[in-house]
Amino acid sequence: MKPFPLDFDHLLVVDVEATCCDQGSIERPDMEIIEVGAVMVETTSMTQVSEYSTFVKPVVHTQLTPFCSELTSISQIDVDQAPLYSEAIHHMTKWMRDFDNLAFCSWGNYDRYQFQYDCERNQTPYPFG
Repeated sequence: MKPFPLDFDHLLVVDVEATCCDQGSIERPDMEIIEVGAVMVETTSMTQVSEYSTFVKPVVHTQLTPFCSELTSISQIDVDQAPLYSEAIHHMTKWMRDFDNLAFCSWGNYDRYQFQYDCERNQTPYPFG
């Protein structure tokens, strides 16, 4: 029996970091995902069964602000050497295929909306249904 009623076999728990600035130079529509972290949790045992993580190279604001690097602990070299969003999301989608019947979970709606913005910007299919 599952610890609480869920109609899903797995929970995809994600956390993203995005470009940002404390000076207002990066407005909400221009923010881009620069890191994706995800774990897959099996709902019957509520245990982590897999994880996915990648940095992502930004294309709108290619240089991280000092504020962003300090806030996220992500360096310029991390994103300079990272795959572009479409490649990163392709690899994440391939990783997700190993798990049936999953639900997208995040702390609030920010992460889900940021994926939607970046999918539209990069003409990449939204992978979470």
